[in-house]
Amino acid sequence: MTGKTSQPEKPGIILGIDYGTKRMGIAVGQLMTGTATPLKALPAKDGVPQWHLLELVIAQWRPIKIVVGRPVHLDGAVSEMTKKAERFARQVAGRYDLTCLIADERLSTYEAKSLIRDVAPKADKDSLSACLILEHWMRENNKQTP
Repeated sequence: MTGKTSQPEKPGIILGIDYGTKRMGIAVGQLMTGTATPLKALPAKDGVPQWHLLELVIAQWRPIKIVVGRPVHLDGAVSEMTKKAERFARQVAGRYDLTCLIADERLSTYEAKSLIRDVAPKADKDSLSACLILEHWMRENNKQTP
């Protein structure tokens, strides 16, 4: 399967992605409940995902939109990773013809590490971060309908 997904979208399903240069955390969320579930992280090499694996996730979940975490410094300053994540979001939007939004991900990795240490020691830090980014975005945007 290449290019655009051909199946219809699932109402209220959103994918969250925690962009990384070696791994990309993935989570699937439901707008109606405002909850997200971490999926298996996808490998990347120098910030380039294995597109065919991301395409399989998109084909399986058929999201109405994707939320990509935007890494910035605590003071909001832009970094090189910020630019890479924004570029990745544009690539995803163009490649899959989906709305791809950017969400502030400050402290999501820290929070994910705390949760792993305290609650879920076997959890995937990257996908748990994607889950937290997505749930935060849903709370902030209070979207009940697509």
